[in-house]
Amino acid sequence: MNMTDRRWKDLWLERKLESSWIANTVDHNLEKYFSTLENIPMNVLEVGCGDGFNSLFLSKQGCTVDAMDISDFALDVAKSSTNKINFICDDFITTDKLVKKYDFIFDKGCFHGTTDPISFARKIASVLTPTGVWFSVIGSMEGRDKNDPFGPPKHTLSDLIIKIEPHLKIISAEATTLVHKKDIHSPAWRIISSNR
Repeated sequence: MNMTDRRWKDLWLERKLESSWIANTVDHNLEKYFSTLENIPMNVLEVGCGDGFNSLFLSKQGCTVDAMDISDFALDVAKSSTNKINFICDDFITTDKLVKKYDFIFDKGCFHGTTDPISFARKIASVLTPTGVWFSVIGSMEGRDKNDPFGPPKHTLSDLIIKIEPHLKIISAEATTLVHKKDIHSPAWRIISSNR
């Protein structure tokens, strides 16, 4: 387990359901993306699933969902709402519990929360099918004071390209927002990538 993951596990235990990153709703970026799909992906993974709102949404779309988080507490909350999702408690970068490839991988804020984004992107590539898609919502530096301590970790688009492109092909990168508890909106990137 790397230091970032230990920190997130501790933050979940400390803040529980008062965590600022809990929106108590499905991510609007994910909903919008799925409304445009003609073919629903079958095997789906959510990395950093937290309280499970997005995983439950994916399951209701007809996907077979594996949902991973480092926090036992978060997964206990997520499991209380469904038994149709395979929840996995582990560190995404180092796990050996992912035994299949995925047509679609989603993360909201997990990529930007790691101290090892290059290994994260490499791991995504290793568990994504050849035609699969990785959809990530990542905190954006654009429009923000880089010294602002509030909100999610922030990245410039050029920084994301440097970290992602050696392992995956970025299909699109669009400005969006991350929605947090109490309807707080933070600038973000909606990055869609595929395997090379």
